[in-house]
Amino acid sequence: PAARNNDRELLVQFYNDSNGPSWAEQNNWASHAPLSRWHGVTVDPLTERVTKVQLPSNNISGECPLLFSCL
Repeated sequence: PAARNNDRELLVQFYNDSNGPSWAEQNNWASHAPLSRWHGVTVDPLTERVTKVQLPSNNISGECPLLFSCL
């Protein structure tokens, strides 16, 4: 559970730091919805840990973290 919370915190920080409200697609980002329901987020079904974030052509500003695919 703590690791899942850390994933959520990191994703919310990324959303806030990259002008998330201006993204083209932002469904469920920074919400209390399960991470698997956040646009572009893939989680492992067993651990519920984030395995991939893909946000191509999503009007993201700033730098994309190395762990994410933002192109």
